[in-house]
Amino acid sequence: MANLYELTEQFANLESALEAFANDEEGQAAINAAMEQISGSIEEKAEGYCKVIRNWESEVEGLKSEINRLSVKVAVHNNNISRLKANLQTAMEATGKNKIKTTLFNLNIQNNPPSVELSDDFTKWALVNDRYLRYKDPDVDKKAILADLKAGNKVPYAEIKQGRSLRIK
Repeated sequence: MANLYELTEQFANLESALEAFANDEEGQAAINAAMEQISGSIEEKAEGYCKVIRNWESEVEGLKSEINRLSVKVAVHNNNISRLKANLQTAMEATGKNKIKTTLFNLNIQNNPPSVELSDDFTKWALVNDRYLRYKDPDVDKKAILADLKAGNKVPYAEIKQGRSLRIK
């Protein structure tokens, strides 16, 4: 059985031949019979494609579910790690030990790099002294542009584009 690409090419060739023999009844009957056969083959191929698509869609849903399950598991492990580290640090600080050496591990309590903590009033002050503010690059609001174009407003360098896609029900 031919693949979908070959069937599409055969169908196009038959359409061309049909146009060439449009007035010849015998030729047209043969071409129509061949087109029926190809059309049936395309429908069979399309059904096969749909089965594969549905199978992969269900597999994708299963993978998404597994990703969610594993994400929860990662979060639980990270929380347990943080809790155990905090407990160990608390115990070391309570006993006055900043360093512990074992046969497998070396533990040290050390200072983190300096960081800044801002009070709630800082934002008001920073608005006056914008030396401490960073501005993000502007982003285009395509939904607003689409709404304007649909309303009949002209937007330079923008146009409505509408593609087509296959829906399987």
